[in-house]
Amino acid sequence: MANSIASLKRSGFKVVRTVFLDLTYTKGCNITATSLVRQEKFLKKLQTQLDENSEKVLKIMERIRDSLTSDLRIHLSLQVDSVSKVSSALEEPWKAFVPKEKLSTTTIDKVKVNPSLEFITADKPHRRIVIGVGSVESSFLIQAVPCISDFYHKDLPAVMVFIQYMTQLEGPMWKQIRGLGLAYGYSMYVKPEKNLLFYVLTKSSNIRMLIRKAKTLLWVTSMQPVTIEDLKRIGSTYIAPLFDSDKVRTAVCCNPSKVKETANDFKQFGVNLTVLDSLEEDFLSGL
Repeated sequence: MANSIASLKRSGFKVVRTVFLDLTYTKGCNITATSLVRQEKFLKKLQTQLDENSEKVLKIMERIRDSLTSDLRIHLSLQVDSVSKVSSALEEPWKAFVPKEKLSTTTIDKVKVNPSLEFITADKPHRRIVIGVGSVESSFLIQAVPCISDFYHKDLPAVMVFIQYMTQLEGPMWKQIRGLGLAYGYSMYVKPEKNLLFYVLTKSSNIRMLIRKAKTLLWVTSMQPVTIEDLKRIGSTYIAPLFDSDKVRTAVCCNPSKVKETANDFKQFGVNLTVLDSLEEDFLSGL
């Protein structure tokens, strides 16, 4: 595992994703704790501990295993009517899977799973970052702004339709981005469980022109008369903030020779990027 991280650190998208997650989420949550730079640091430390006292490490692993399985809960969803025609004893395989002494017939409380939006923080000192990676020849970008946090929100269908129209094959963004050869990949999507709207560019040859094109496209589309009135409102309410420097979180990865140029380009759009010299910066690798 530790050896595979070196190749991940040469991937432009893996690096920009790591930076974005770290500038977005609180330190210590699973999202940041499992970043590739922290995992590399952890695995190297673990290897040293194994060499020095493997028995101690094994005991810790056994305690972790016991903790994970001491209150085991299994959720099974299936179409009972169809499956019952094949077998009437649906519970039998699970009796073999779970030790008998750990089976319970009593009703237990549901496990509370905190949505990732609860770990988004506004306290990070850096919200807009650019980093250089020597193996990367093009540029990668992830931008996000707060959006909809409820799957039943009345505006969610309209937001998804707006995004589909903008990003579809032969659509406005396809013609102005992929069609002109400015980037190999682009996407826009909403994640209610994260309360974020994302704009992603991969393998861009001219990120400055891309930002200008995308900003113009989204603003013009949101202001033009459309047949569905909701879409006009959605564009200005949810999509336009992607280019509001006070609201957006931005991570950019490019070749080191392009870092200063990229930072200057974004500055022209009112976005001040903090330059990271490497992935080993304290706020990215600290445990």
